[in-house]
Amino acid sequence: PVAEVVQYIGGTDLAGLLEPNTRYEAQIVSSEAPASPLYAWTFTTGRYETFGDLVATDREVAPAHQAPGRVATPTDFDAAIRTLGLATIAYVDRFTITAVLDPTGRSVQAWLFEAPEPLEPGTRLAVQVAGSATTLVGNGDGTRVLVIPPADLPLADTTFGLTWNREAPGLPRRLVDGFGGSEITAFTVDADTIRSGDG
Repeated sequence: PVAEVVQYIGGTDLAGLLEPNTRYEAQIVSSEAPASPLYAWTFTTGRYETFGDLVATDREVAPAHQAPGRVATPTDFDAAIRTLGLATIAYVDRFTITAVLDPTGRSVQAWLFEAPEPLEPGTRLAVQVAGSATTLVGNGDGTRVLVIPPADLPLADTTFGLTWNREAPGLPRRLVDGFGGSEITAFTVDADTIRSGDG
């Protein structure tokens, strides 16, 4: 069932009309017969207002995972995640970061980002770790992403810079209050939290 019906007339401001995590029905109607939709579809709004909210709200750092193997530059998420000894399918209820250690447990070979909504690696999302660009390999729905730095990193305080392009070429524009461009979110995780998690 549709939770909410909002009437939108071309040229009016949509800000504040849509609630998060709510199912809506959209209809295209003629001004001469508004009770008879020409076309209709349903959609559900995201739980978060912005990408920054997704990353920051109740962010979790899981304990570091010591991988049994190494991956070079993978292109297949499932094969890479199996090589690293992690589950191929998993769901989280908040943005979660896991350091993936090398087989010796002394350095970070990759990071696993997980989210309850798609992160859209390779199209909207770009990640810097410790100031360096990374390679991103996502699962099928983009909710899990391996973030691979150009070289292993020491187990130390680490700064992340995430850029999410609301107007990525070839994709629908994702405006927030009428504004496009890119959202940039930065945060630092200390070494103790990387090792042990924050839970």
